[in-house]
Amino acid sequence: MGIFNILKSNSVVKNYNQEFNINQDTFSLVKEIHNSFDTELDNILAEVKIRHNLKEIEDNLNNKCNQLLSLGFENTPEILEIKKLKDENDEKLKFNNKKEDILNGIKYFQQNYPLYKVITLSSLDKICEKYQLGYAAISAFTGLVPQKNLDTLLTCKIDDNDKALLTDYTYNETIGDRRKKEAYLNLSFQTNSNDYLRGWLKPTQYILAPLIIAAPPKDFIESIQTNKFGKLHPAKNLEDPIVMQPVVYKDNIFMLIITAWGPEASDPEVVNHLMN
Repeated sequence: MGIFNILKSNSVVKNYNQEFNINQDTFSLVKEIHNSFDTELDNILAEVKIRHNLKEIEDNLNNKCNQLLSLGFENTPEILEIKKLKDENDEKLKFNNKKEDILNGIKYFQQNYPLYKVITLSSLDKICEKYQLGYAAISAFTGLVPQKNLDTLLTCKIDDNDKALLTDYTYNETIGDRRKKEAYLNLSFQTNSNDYLRGWLKPTQYILAPLIIAAPPKDFIESIQTNKFGKLHPAKNLEDPIVMQPVVYKDNIFMLIITAWGPEASDPEVVNHLMN
C-alpha cells in the first residue's frame, strides 16, 4: 500500500463519518490533496523533457547565423531576427539547464531514499496555494499524530549532508537553542552556496532544516496562524497533514515526503492511545 493510501476501509470511514460528522466531501478533498503531492513528480519530469528540443533549435539557429555572417551579412532583417531568436533561446536553455539540475536531484534522492516521494519547494508552494494550506516546522504543529505515522517518522534516516540549510548561520559563534528555534519558525531556506557553507563552517554554526509539515492553519500555534497563514481559507474541518524533510541538491531545495495522514487522526482509538 502506497504512502498516501492512508484512509480506512469504507465501513470504518462510514462509521467515522457518522460519529464525527465528517462528510464524504472532506475525505475526497484529503485524498485529492495527497494525490496532488503523489503525482507532482510526474509534472516536474514532464517539464524537464523540453530541454532536448530547445538544444536542437539552438543548433539550427547557430548554423544559419554562421552561414549568413560568413558571407558578410550583419544587419539584414533575417539575420537580426535570427539573433533575436537565438538570444531568446539562450535564455530558455539556461532555464532548462536548471531543470536538468532538478532532474538530477530527483534521480539522486530517488536512488538514495527510495521509500520517499520527492518534489521541489516550488511544487510545495504551488500545491499549498491551491488548497490554502500552510507549512512550518513540526515544532509549530498542534494536531494529533497517529501512532503509525509516528513510527514512520521515528525510523526516518536522512543524511545531514543532504538536508537543506536555513539562512541563519554565523562564521564566528555557535548557534544556540533559542536562535535555532527562531530559525525553525522563520523557515527561510538557504538556496545559494550550500557546499561553500558546509565546507567553511562547523556543524554548530549553521542550522539544518527540520522536518516540516503542511496542514491547514488551524493546526499550528497561534503566532504562526496569525503572522504567516492569516489570509488562508482552507476547507472547513480539513485534516490532511503531510510531513516532509527539506533537502538540497546543487542549491535546489526539494522535499522528501515522509508520511501523511487524514481525518483518522481524531479516531477514538488514536485519541485514546495518545491520552493513555
